[in-house]
Amino acid sequence: LHICSAVLVVTMIALLLRSTWLWRVKAPELAQPACLLAFLIPLQLALGLLSYQAKFAPDFQFGLDRAAALTTSHLATGALILGVCTIWTLRAWKLGLGTEPL
Repeated sequence: LHICSAVLVVTMIALLLRSTWLWRVKAPELAQPACLLAFLIPLQLALGLLSYQAKFAPDFQFGLDRAAALTTSHLATGALILGVCTIWTLRAWKLGLGTEPL
């Protein structure tokens, strides 16, 4: 279920980045949060993969403290992604974007 949700989030972020690219002339205010998301999504995927390996791979000995740090970082990055998406949405709404089809 977690991996399916991750695929859905990555797909939605890709669509968000596409929208930002199409609206770049009309709404340059959306570029900064979009660039931050373009950095955070690969980081989140890497942290998730490392966290998964630390928990389930028997040959990947990482130690409990490092595994906890990875999991906590993964959770914090997810919260940061949610916050940046909220900022992007509020800026787009303020600009009146999204009311017309792409």
